[in-house]
Amino acid sequence: MTGLQQLGATALQGWTDMTQKRAAPLLAALFVLVAVAMQYTAGNLKMNTDTEDMLSATLPWRQLDQQYEALFPQYDNNILVVLSADTPDQALDAAALLHRRLQTEQALFDSVYYPKALPNFRESGLLYLAPQALQALADELAAAQPLLARLSRDLSLRGLFETLAEALTAPAEAGVAMELTPALEQVNAAIAALAEPGVRRVSWQQLISGAAAEAGAVYREFILLQPRLDYGDLFPASAAIDRLWALYEELGLANSPGARLHLTGGVMLAHEELQSVTRGAATTAGLALCMVTIMLLLGLGSLRLTLVTVVSLVAGLALTAAFATLTVGRLNLISVAFAALYIGLGVDFAIHYCLRYRECLLSGVDNRTALNNTSKQVGGSLFLCAVSTAVGFFAFTFTDYTGVAELGWISGFGMFISFAVTLTALPALLALFPLRERRRQATFMPAWLAALPGRYSGRILLLTVLSAGAAALALDRMHFDHNPLNLQAQEGAALKTFRQLLADEALSPWTGIMVAADATEAAAYQRLFEHSERVADTRQAQDFIPTEQEAKLALIDELALLLGGLSAPENGDLPALEPGQRLRAAQDFADSLRQLRHPAPVAHALQQNLARLLEESPAVRAEKLLRLEQSILASLPGRLTELADSLNARPVSLANLPPELRARWVSADGQRRIEIYPREDLQNNTALRDFVRAVQAVSPRVIGAPVINLEASDAVAAAFRQAFLYAFVVITLMLLLLLPHKRDVALVLTPLLTAALLTAGLSVPLGIPLNFANIIALPLLLGIGVDSGIHIMRRYRAEQSRVEQLMAGSSARAVLVSALTTMVGIGNLCASPHAGTASLGMLLTLGIGVTLICMLVALPAVLVRLPRR
Repeated sequence: MTGLQQLGATALQGWTDMTQKRAAPLLAALFVLVAVAMQYTAGNLKMNTDTEDMLSATLPWRQLDQQYEALFPQYDNNILVVLSADTPDQALDAAALLHRRLQTEQALFDSVYYPKALPNFRESGLLYLAPQALQALADELAAAQPLLARLSRDLSLRGLFETLAEALTAPAEAGVAMELTPALEQVNAAIAALAEPGVRRVSWQQLISGAAAEAGAVYREFILLQPRLDYGDLFPASAAIDRLWALYEELGLANSPGARLHLTGGVMLAHEELQSVTRGAATTAGLALCMVTIMLLLGLGSLRLTLVTVVSLVAGLALTAAFATLTVGRLNLISVAFAALYIGLGVDFAIHYCLRYRECLLSGVDNRTALNNTSKQVGGSLFLCAVSTAVGFFAFTFTDYTGVAELGWISGFGMFISFAVTLTALPALLALFPLRERRRQATFMPAWLAALPGRYSGRILLLTVLSAGAAALALDRMHFDHNPLNLQAQEGAALKTFRQLLADEALSPWTGIMVAADATEAAAYQRLFEHSERVADTRQAQDFIPTEQEAKLALIDELALLLGGLSAPENGDLPALEPGQRLRAAQDFADSLRQLRHPAPVAHALQQNLARLLEESPAVRAEKLLRLEQSILASLPGRLTELADSLNARPVSLANLPPELRARWVSADGQRRIEIYPREDLQNNTALRDFVRAVQAVSPRVIGAPVINLEASDAVAAAFRQAFLYAFVVITLMLLLLLPHKRDVALVLTPLLTAALLTAGLSVPLGIPLNFANIIALPLLLGIGVDSGIHIMRRYRAEQSRVEQLMAGSSARAVLVSALTTMVGIGNLCASPHAGTASLGMLLTLGIGVTLICMLVALPAVLVRLPRR
């Protein structure tokens, strides 16, 4: 082994000699290579935003999901359009208007699915009501028929006021007034609302059905879109998303009918996540470079050393990016973090090199000798550190987490690139621009810190043991967060909408899915799922066949005879009145209200509000009367059209279901899709696991977002336990082979494992659960932490120095500066708007800080207590 080390030292010294002799042409060649690498990366590196590609396709649950997607591709990569409004009429009218327009956008959308626009629901929707509910609706419609019939002939403010006036002044007016009370209340409320900004619409659906309006209720309509995605683009769905917002503005949906547009679903969540990741990546990489530069100035104590370090760092980063482009060709949502990781870790090599070089100069040797001695003394340690850190990264490549495997591949080779660039660029730069040191003595560490391990070794070791014990007790409270929504930027609009839907068991987009072979198996499994206490409801194709159709059709036929005269404008627009016509109609209606002998309270209030409106100035009065007409009547044409369509009900069978609907529940070969709705909000990890295990107990063939979230997180956790074990075993073997003193292996690994235990324990009270993003920190900390132990032990053995001398030298300072530089470099990830990336930054920063304390305080304390060999 000594011969191997001597060979390595000779090779490093020879390489350093060559870099000094040919510094100018070597640097020129390096900078040309860097320029070519940057140009190659800019022209060829792609971004893969498909999160499904981040997990191995060989996993059983992924294969099950792929089979499901092959049978029902309509549910893959969707945008869920949510139109919310204060009344059901506004939401319905907005959805109908947007749906009609979206059907002309085939260039951007492969499918546009709005169930209420299908003939099955438009014409036979009444068949889906329960018999009692249908009878109650029929009674309400019969009572409202005179009002609706009169209004349908003149859908204007004139027609409304004339109809109400006739009804109020007709014989037996008290009875009519009682029946008109809901309509009068709505008209009165509409007049009162004219004083307030915003859009208010009278709900004729509620008036006709007799349903009471709920205070503060929000009514939603849903349109499911399948946009055309271009994964070669940084934002694959941006064109479709931009067009949706443009249509919202073009159609004036915010003002007429007065609905709010929300976009969510898988595509939107991925779009928002990518925005936060890329925005965060650019920000954190820039911050990391700035913070690292500042820390280098403070730690190296030289502007020249800082500049050559930054040059080396940028060159290595450019070459690593080119390597990623050449071997992988793309970055994913996780591997994009390689830049911040490289800046934080790659700078360590330069720090150790520069501080040892400065120490050699301070000993009185010339620049050439200082460079040769530096390469000889720290080159071996730097190589060991490159290997150990790379091992931590390469351990990722053995996992089923493809996204992280690519990060491990890129960053692992990045460590070797950093090693090569450090031992090439730094000697060459320092040969051309040598550091001028006039001092002959230097203190690399404060005296109190250098003396700390020797003076308080017993207390340090006792505190370390007690802390490790407390951390071990906290491990049982450490958990994995299965919810991928917690990794995204929490202020995202799509995420907020998605969470609102998840909280409603009737609307939850996270459902279990099972594909049954045929109708018989679907019915059998549906009954089994419904018996589970974790299941709120189930749905399959058979549920779209109404029951008791014969009796319901007979009742609908009677309604058709009663309401057959109703009609609405084909375009849904109200008749165009002149301002004077609206004014005369309002004045006549006000006169009718004043002539009532014993007006009901609502009629009296209406008369007063209308009188105040008529006292306004002519311009204001004309504007408010136009708004009043829109407020009261704009939603009525749509309801009349829906009512007329619903009177054409026909028997519904599986055979005559609309093809768009049938294809979403029955595959081409006859397999049946069963959807299973959870009873609890699956944003809770316990509820998620309970629901998944309950439905899997019925059938292991259940798939869907809840199953994928749980199985993926379990697979990732298992993969990283495996990666941690691999990294530990390989690093241990590497140390056994390359460290001449075998006891040193234990001396390096013991504080390293202690740091890992403390990091895991501290993450519990700090509220940093493991998740899909930050779990990579655990095996990575092994590779990062072992570097410090290697530098400490090799310096300790090489110079046979006492611990106080070791702590006062450049190696201890380099360990400190390297750790702090890495912390500020990687710590910038904490500022990322992407919560997953931020949690990775927090866990890595915590782990590196704890590792620094263990290596720079606890390890020297152990060395003080051990007998010297």
